[in-house]
Amino acid sequence: MSDLKQEERQRQERANFTSAFSRRAWQPSEQPRTASRIVAVSVAVTLTAGVALGIGVMRSYDGKLTAEEKAKAAALTRSHTPVPTTPASPSGRSGAVPKHSGRPGSPNGSNVPGPAPNSGVMINKRSVSGTSLPFGPRTKANLFVQFAQVRLSKQGDAQCRLTARHRAGVLDRATVAALACFQKANDGRFHSATARTDGPGRLGRSTMTALLMAHFGTSTSVQGLAPGDRSNEVSWLKNALLWAGNTQLDDGDIAASAALTKVNIDYIAGGPRPAYAMDESVQTALRIYQRDVGIPVTGRADSRTLAALHGVRVKSQRIAGAVTGHTLPSPAGRR
Repeated sequence: MSDLKQEERQRQERANFTSAFSRRAWQPSEQPRTASRIVAVSVAVTLTAGVALGIGVMRSYDGKLTAEEKAKAAALTRSHTPVPTTPASPSGRSGAVPKHSGRPGSPNGSNVPGPAPNSGVMINKRSVSGTSLPFGPRTKANLFVQFAQVRLSKQGDAQCRLTARHRAGVLDRATVAALACFQKANDGRFHSATARTDGPGRLGRSTMTALLMAHFGTSTSVQGLAPGDRSNEVSWLKNALLWAGNTQLDDGDIAASAALTKVNIDYIAGGPRPAYAMDESVQTALRIYQRDVGIPVTGRADSRTLAALHGVRVKSQRIAGAVTGHTLPSPAGRR
């Protein structure tokens, strides 16, 4: 009996010990704070999310205002910016004004509009001085027509020789007839198109080139025209390149050609024959001409180039060209 009482007493003591331990462990100052921490973390997360959302909304609103302000500013700028207009074509359509690059080597970079594609129409552009190409009977007496007359008076083809009385520097009836004969003979010899390009009996870029190249006969290999050479043949080549390589003759071109043309006239007449150098300037002129007429660019007076000049291949073949220089040189011996 005593044993049962003793076991009961021990059980009670263990229960009291456990109960006492549990109460001490769960005192308010000693209880675990897991729930409160969870609540605190939840509140913090909620507040952080709310702040972030608020900042995002404000930024979005500010961005929207900024975009609207920029759009308004751009619209205001467009409303005050003049819009370039293009001239209307004859058909009433508007289009961009075509640009034309100046010819290479031109002192004033003058522009020459080309003909309409496949028009087959030769453009005869009137110049500042009122002198258009080709020269005709109404053109004022000048040195270039006089050169043609001197050349024709020494022409190898007897049937085309200018023997009739004529006025120096004027495309009169006798000169027109001799020039038309020369064009026909030259076109047949070199398969060129001087008569079709300039018109029968007219003196333009093609016919002037043919008259200058007549000095070389039919040769495509001329002594004295290699780089570094110095000879009286250079004046003929330089003058031919000037007429064949330009679509407009300005004051500088006219002065340069006039000086060379006087030398050419003296040459034919048996006068002085000054030598010129085949320097870099001549080689540059050759390269420009070769490029413009579509033959290999060598900068040399090679057989292909001389053949092209004999065949009167000129820059922009369909364009008659113009004299933009203010004066034409008077015939030699006249002022």
